[in-house]
Amino acid sequence: MFGSQKREIARLRSLAETRRIQAAKERKLRETAIGNQARMARQFTTQHDELTRLRKEQGADTRLTRALKACARYRRDLAARDRLIRDQQNTLDVLLGLDSAAVEAGADWQNRRTDRPAVSS
Repeated sequence: MFGSQKREIARLRSLAETRRIQAAKERKLRETAIGNQARMARQFTTQHDELTRLRKEQGADTRLTRALKACARYRRDLAARDRLIRDQQNTLDVLLGLDSAAVEAGADWQNRRTDRPAVSS
């Protein structure tokens, strides 16, 4: 009778020790899992911040590229308008006869006039 009780007590102690060891292992696994989750959360946050920064830089680069293309387009348009104005002015000069050698030779005529009034000071 006492032998079976001693065996039962030994079996229960062994079972209690096994459960204590299992509980310690589970606690360690939970702590490790929590640590891993925290580490992964930090990595995710770091990666997310880096991705956000890259997207902002890319957005800035995209805006800068669009602005530079627009600037180049405006400069081309301005150069084309200047050429058009210059060509129209030359055409007008030809139509009015302002491109002749006689006009160019008489450009200084006002300065060489003999009937020019004297300027008093």
